[in-house]
Amino acid sequence: MISQTSATNNSHESVTLVPPELPPLLASLFNLKPILGNPSHEEVRLVHEAVRALNNFPQSKHAFYIYSLTYLALSTASELRNTDLSIELSQHLFDIQMVCHRQKYPIVASALLNDVIYDPPTLPAYIPIELKPVTGPPSNEEVTSVHTALRISESFVNVPSIFDPDIHVELSQHLFDIQLARHIQRSITRRLAPAPSVSINQSVSHEDSTETGATNAPGTHTSPIATSGQAIESSGTQHPPHEITSHPNPTETNELCGTVDLMIQIRDKLEKMTRVLIGSQNSLARGYNSGTISYYSGTISHNIGAHSLINDYGEVPETYNLPTFTLVSNGMYNYAKFPIDDLTENVVARYLRFYSIGEEMIEESEEGLKIKSDMLGDAKNILSKRLFLKR
Repeated sequence: MISQTSATNNSHESVTLVPPELPPLLASLFNLKPILGNPSHEEVRLVHEAVRALNNFPQSKHAFYIYSLTYLALSTASELRNTDLSIELSQHLFDIQMVCHRQKYPIVASALLNDVIYDPPTLPAYIPIELKPVTGPPSNEEVTSVHTALRISESFVNVPSIFDPDIHVELSQHLFDIQLARHIQRSITRRLAPAPSVSINQSVSHEDSTETGATNAPGTHTSPIATSGQAIESSGTQHPPHEITSHPNPTETNELCGTVDLMIQIRDKLEKMTRVLIGSQNSLARGYNSGTISYYSGTISHNIGAHSLINDYGEVPETYNLPTFTLVSNGMYNYAKFPIDDLTENVVARYLRFYSIGEEMIEESEEGLKIKSDMLGDAKNILSKRLFLKR
C-alpha cells in the first residue's frame, strides 16, 4: 500500500510504502516495516527474502519451523498458502522497485527515453553471463540475458556459501528497470499508432463448402484438430484476406517529429541553464573563499564568511555531512580554508560522487565508499580542481 505525505525528500513528494500484514510465523522471521522515502538496500533485500520464503513454501529454509509445530503448523501453513498474501507482497515489492527506479532514473520526457542508460550490476563468477549497459528500451536479446542471469542466481538460493542476495536484488531491479522502459515505449507506440483499416473477404463459395464436406466424409478418420487446421489453411489458400494496412496521417507524423525536436531543444537549453547557474554560484563561492578579511583599528571589515560549492542538483555538501570550507584566523586575517590533504579516503570518495566526478575511481566496500588502490592522489587532484578551479 502506498500513502503520500506533504514532506519532501530530495525535492520529490515523500511516499510511504506500507507492507501487507504477515502471518505470525513469517512476521517473526521478516520484520517488514513501512518505508518512508527512498528504500534502503537492506529494506529491499528483506522484502525479496520474504517473497522468496513465501513462494518457496514448504521448500524454503524456514519450513522446518512449520513442521516442528502441531496445531499452529496447520494454521500457519494455511496462511502461507494464502494467494492474497502472495499478491499483496509481490505488489509491495513492485512499489518498492518503482520508487528505486524513479530515484535512479528521474522521470524524463517520453521522447528522451532513448537517451537513458541502464547499467547492470557486476556479476560474480558463478553467473557466467555478460551483461552490458542497455541504452533506451531493451532488445529481446538484452531482456533474455538478464532473465537468464536472474534464473542462474535463483538456482543458488539454497546454497548460502555461493548465493549473493545483494546481487540478486540488483539483478531483479535491473530487470524491472529495462522492462519498464520497454513498457513505456510500447505504450507510447500504441497511443500514437493510427487505427488500422481492416478489410477481410468473408464470402465463402458453395464449392468450398462441398470440398470441405468431402474432406470430412465418413471413413477418412481425420482428427478434428487436423481437420480444423486444414480447413483454415485451405480457406486461406483459396481466399487470402486482404492485408491489414494502416495509413499514418502525415500531419500527425510531422507534429510528432516536431514535438520530439522541440523537447530535445528544451532539454538542451535547460541543461545549459543549469550549468550556467551552477557555474555562477561556484564562481561566487570561489571568489569569496579566496578573499581575506582585514582588521583595521580593531574593527572588522565586511565578513563574507566561507561558502560551499553546490553540485549539479543544487545541494550543498553539508546536506550529506561532508566537511566544507571553514573560516579561520591567523591573527591578522580571516580566510576560508579547506585542507583536502587531510580528508579521509571515505570522505574523498563521497565528495567525488557528490560532484559526479571520478566515478571510475570509486568502489564500494563493507565500510562504505572508498577509492580504488593507488588512486587516492589522483582522486584528491580531481576534487581540488573542482573546488579551487586549478587548471
